[in-house]
Amino acid sequence: MPFETDKSNGFKFDASDLLKTGVFPEAFDRRIPMWETVNGVQYTEFGMKRKAGRSIPLADFGTGLIRGITATRESIPVNGTLTPDKTAYAGSLTKLYRYRNLSETAIDVSAGKTYGLLADTSATTWTYGPDAGGQANNVDVWDGGDTVWDYGVNEAEAWSFATFGSFVMGAKGSTQAQIKKGHETFADFYKGKPSGFTISTPGINYAVGDTIVNMELEGTATNTNVDVTVTTVSGGEVTGIKVDSYGDYTTFTNSNVIDGGTATRPSGGSAGTGLKLTIQTPDCKFDGIKIFHKQGPHMLAFNFNRTKENLTVPSIEFPTTFAWCSADDLDTWEAGAANTAGSLQIREANTPIICVAQLGNGLAAYTENQMFIINYVGLPNIFGYRPALENNVGAVSPHSVVTVGRKNYGLSRDGFFVTDGASVKMIGRESGMNEFYRENIAFTSSSQLGIVVAYDNSKENEVVWAMPKSSLDIKQEIYYNYKTNQWGMRDSNRTAFLERGVFNYPISADGECKIYYEGTRPDLPPGTVVSAITKSHDFGDADRVKELSAMRVGKEGEGSPQISIAATSTINEAPDFSTGDSFIINNTFESFPLRTAGRYIHLKIESVDGNDWIITDMVVQGRFEGER
Repeated sequence: MPFETDKSNGFKFDASDLLKTGVFPEAFDRRIPMWETVNGVQYTEFGMKRKAGRSIPLADFGTGLIRGITATRESIPVNGTLTPDKTAYAGSLTKLYRYRNLSETAIDVSAGKTYGLLADTSATTWTYGPDAGGQANNVDVWDGGDTVWDYGVNEAEAWSFATFGSFVMGAKGSTQAQIKKGHETFADFYKGKPSGFTISTPGINYAVGDTIVNMELEGTATNTNVDVTVTTVSGGEVTGIKVDSYGDYTTFTNSNVIDGGTATRPSGGSAGTGLKLTIQTPDCKFDGIKIFHKQGPHMLAFNFNRTKENLTVPSIEFPTTFAWCSADDLDTWEAGAANTAGSLQIREANTPIICVAQLGNGLAAYTENQMFIINYVGLPNIFGYRPALENNVGAVSPHSVVTVGRKNYGLSRDGFFVTDGASVKMIGRESGMNEFYRENIAFTSSSQLGIVVAYDNSKENEVVWAMPKSSLDIKQEIYYNYKTNQWGMRDSNRTAFLERGVFNYPISADGECKIYYEGTRPDLPPGTVVSAITKSHDFGDADRVKELSAMRVGKEGEGSPQISIAATSTINEAPDFSTGDSFIINNTFESFPLRTAGRYIHLKIESVDGNDWIITDMVVQGRFEGER
């Protein structure tokens, strides 16, 4: 029995099972089993534990917010020889970066480009800058981000990555998508622009590190401004290149051949000659794509802007439409008799497509308050869809829904949910987590839900969401254990997540342009306080004073958490833990004498050391005294 009494007014309260009941942040006191507020504590089937820390930075890309991560396996040149390796790509507001596992190097792979993702909802596109409209320099900039009259007109943007073999595609909202084929750097993905090159003539006498600049269209003197560096050779013939500049796309058509230019060898001596490259260009006329998602031999693009045929007028928005490339051909998106490309509008959608997640054999496409199932149907239509659910389901950002097995765990404006595509359950309702989310995050004036990110922390059986809290930046992590159905929270500045798969551990990013392995080491940043505070416990009788006499605690792990106990006279009185009992748990099983007395008992567990711990057992003993 959790609570036992004897004939002499003594009692024993076994809180071992209540240790793992999770946090209930906005529930009525009588509904709270144990914990009312937490920061950095997990609740598992074994007890309550300190949430693990993360590695020292894997890579420091410089400055800026990371807004997306993906990973793939690639064959990379090592001393001129291709070697398999794990590679992560991260997108910031302005650049794309690469981290390779073998070399542990972090480099910019934007090929000289700078992107302009919107950072937050206060950003403005109403800028009236120098020389705009023929005006002189030093004119005033209208709004300039200093006012919020246009608040909500813009939305924060994030990278949506998808891999296709070793190719990587990145969508980023309002501007042209990016693609990386076999040339190490990213190219604009748009009609007429080179998406990659194939080596049509390998040339002779080349060495690794040779640079070829200002390559020309074959048979002409037209300078394309394409620059490449040789990465692998075989007997002086080029077998691999890195593209340093994708050049002037106005001179290209598909299957053009470029050659010539100036070859230089950094180490001195004569350089090779005769390298020729065949240009690959897509027919894609999407000048803005919200989401990429691979399904079978097709890449799908959701919620895009499409340029009209003459390419000179503003693009048309297709917020509820998805398109797909021809089978195994990322460059072909225009439907034709000889390919399997196509597009389809979801006519029942009442708001734009915000998020797409794998659900069983199909895809779940989420609007703000709807879900649609997209399936491969074969020739001639290739893909089809059906309405699935409405209300209590939806998405707030491109990364707010996570796939776990054959279910989706997601976050809508109403709260947290789980669905299998046939039904939906609001998982945060009973604990008060949905109410906490709505009151502190979803409907606060400064919140921007478009930056919410989530991932499946499969090692701990939990889904983790990171989100802003009364801020334009990520401040809060909320996690749900789908095995025990318990919740936890901690302070956080994670701006992107990647589930484990290619890499052995999940990867996260922060607001300082760094990436980390998640949950791989015990220590936390200096000064980080992990804590959990209970509700006010009256042990079933609020009128009688409880005199606590002893507590027995079971602990695992090297960490030494501190337990503090306080008493109050009323249920709403704030406890002062400096006036009650306090002790540090160093051993596996310890018993401590207590002298705290009061009508309502409060307990706090916290730690600031660098080692993991888990509290598995807790028993409190005492006696009842006089009534009020």
